[in-house]
Amino acid sequence: MSLVRCASGNISAMADRRSSSTGTTAVIRVLSGLIVLGGYEFALFGAPVTPERIGASLGGAYLGAALPVMMWSLIVLMLGRRFGVEAKLISWGLGPALHTSLSSSRILMVRRIPVPVLRTRVAVQPAGTTKARLVALVLITLTVQGLTGWGLLFAPGPFGVAAGIVCLGTALVRLGGFRSIPSAAAGGRSVGSRNRGGDQGLQVLAALQRSVTEARRLIEDCSDPEWRDSAEGRKAELPVLLGEGRYREAVRVAESVAKAPGVSAVERAGAQQTLARALAYAMEATSAEPCDRERFLELCREMRDAPAQVTSGSDLRSLYYLVTGDAELAVDEARAAARVGSAPLRRSMAYCTLAVALMRAGRSEQAQKALRLARSQGPDNARIAFVAGVLSSVSAVVGD
Repeated sequence: MSLVRCASGNISAMADRRSSSTGTTAVIRVLSGLIVLGGYEFALFGAPVTPERIGASLGGAYLGAALPVMMWSLIVLMLGRRFGVEAKLISWGLGPALHTSLSSSRILMVRRIPVPVLRTRVAVQPAGTTKARLVALVLITLTVQGLTGWGLLFAPGPFGVAAGIVCLGTALVRLGGFRSIPSAAAGGRSVGSRNRGGDQGLQVLAALQRSVTEARRLIEDCSDPEWRDSAEGRKAELPVLLGEGRYREAVRVAESVAKAPGVSAVERAGAQQTLARALAYAMEATSAEPCDRERFLELCREMRDAPAQVTSGSDLRSLYYLVTGDAELAVDEARAAARVGSAPLRRSMAYCTLAVALMRAGRSEQAQKALRLARSQGPDNARIAFVAGVLSSVSAVVGD
C-alpha cells in the first residue's frame, strides 16, 4: 500500500506508488497526451478554424480526458469493496495540496486549483481479491466509460467530437483505471499482508498528526511482531522519530528504507528526502559529526531531480540555504513550503524551519509568529520545543 508516504515526508511518495514501472507510466502519459492532442486536432479538421471552434475543441478535449478518471474514481468509491479493492487516497483538483487530512483508512487531499478532477489511488483490501473480480471491475468501468464517450460523440460541434474521441481513447489507454491498482492477483487470491502492513502504517501516521506519543504507542502495541522490522513499519516509524526529536535514529532508519528491496523509485526518493531533513535537524540540535555537512549537501544535490510529490511541502530547500548561510533565501523557501497544504506534522516542521530562518535573518517578532503557526498546525513535536528554546535564548541576549 503506497498511500502512507510519511505524513512528514513520505505521504506524497507512498500515495503515488504504482505497480507499473516509471517507464510504463511515462508511456501512458505520452499516449494520453497524444490522444488529447489528436482529438483536439480532429475536431477542428475540415472546417474554418475560429476562436469559437478552438474553445469548444479545447473544452471537449479536457472533459474527455477528465471524465474517465473521474468515473473510475466514483466506481471504486461506490463498488470497490465488493470487488476487493478500496480507495486509499482521494484527491480533488489540480496542483499543490491546499489541505491534507489523514484518517486511519485513507488520505483526503484538496488541491490548490479547484478544477473538477477527482482522482483516487487504489489498494487491494487486506483480505485480498481475485483476478476474476478485478477483471469484472475493469469491464464495468470500461463499459461506463465507453458508453459515455459514445454519447459525447453525438454532442453538437467540435466539442462533442473532441470529448468523445478523447474519452474513448483515454479509457482504453488507461484500461479503465486498472493501472492505479498497485497489486493485482496473478491467479486466485492476491497477497493481502502488504496492505495490512500499509493500513497499520496509515493508522500510525494518522495518529501522529494528533499526538507523537499516541503514534509511538501504536507502533509499540502492534500485534504483528514482524511489521515493525518490515519496510512498511520503518517507513511509518520515520516521521515518528522526527516528531520525537530522535534525528540520528531517523537517519539510520531512512538509510535502511532507501536500501530495502522492493521499494519503488518514488519511495526511495522520499526516504532520501527524509534522511536529508533528519540530518539537517540533527546538525541543528546537536553537535555535528564529521562529514555531516558534506553528506547533507550531497543528498540535496541528489534530490534536485526528485519527483514533485516527494518535495511538495518539504522544507529541505530552506534547510539547504540555512546550512549554506543564506538566511533570506531560507526564509523564502520555508514560507513557500509552509503554504503547501501537506500533512499537519510536515507543515509544522516547515513553520519551525521558517522560524529558524527568520531568527537568523534578524526578524525575531516574525520568528515568534512562525513558531505559533507551527504549534497550531500539528502535534507538539520535539522540534517546536527546541526552536522555542533557541528563540528565547536569542531574545534574552538581545534584551541584555
